[in-house]
Amino acid sequence: MTCLDDQMRVVAALSMTAVLSVTACSGSGKSQQTPSDSTPTAASIDSVTPMPTDDAWDLYERLGDGDRSALSTRQQAVFAICDLRQEVNSGGFDSYFRSWGGDTAQVALVALPEALGDSWAALLQEAMRTLGPQYPADADARSDLLEDRDVIAELNELDSRLYELEEATDADDRVNAYLAAAP
Repeated sequence: MTCLDDQMRVVAALSMTAVLSVTACSGSGKSQQTPSDSTPTAASIDSVTPMPTDDAWDLYERLGDGDRSALSTRQQAVFAICDLRQEVNSGGFDSYFRSWGGDTAQVALVALPEALGDSWAALLQEAMRTLGPQYPADADARSDLLEDRDVIAELNELDSRLYELEEATDADDRVNAYLAAAP
C-alpha cells in the first residue's frame, strides 16, 4: 500500500466519521462540532475523531494545516517528515520547496536519521543544497531560487532516489515507531 493509499483511507474514514456524527445528532436538538466546522488545532487533535494517536498519517490528516505550535517536538518532527513525503511524492522536490511544506525541511532533516535513516537525511540535505549553501526559510525565496537556477534535472534525479527509498523502506512503520518512542 502506498502513502497515497493510506492518505485516501484516512480521508475516507474522516468523511465517514463526519457523516455518522451528523446523522447521530440529527433530531437531537444538540449542536455538535464536526471536523468541517473549523480547522483543528494541536490542542484539539484528539477530539476531532476517535482514531489511534500512534499513526503518523492519522494525526497528520486530523490536524491538516492547523496550528502545530502546541505539538511536541517529536510530533512536529513527524509532521515535517510527512510534509516531505507527501509533497515530494505528489509533485517532487520542486513542489516541496515551492510550498509551505518546505518550510519544515530543517526540522525533517534533524529527525530523519533517527526516524528513517541516514540515507533519507543525506538525500534531503542534498536536495536542500540545490538552493545554495543557506537554505531559505521562506517559500517565495525558495521559489525565486528555483527560477534562477537550472536544477530541474538534478531535482528529478533526487525525486527518483526518494521514490526508491519509499519502495525499499517501510517508512510508515518506521515513522510510527519513531512517534511511539516519544519520551
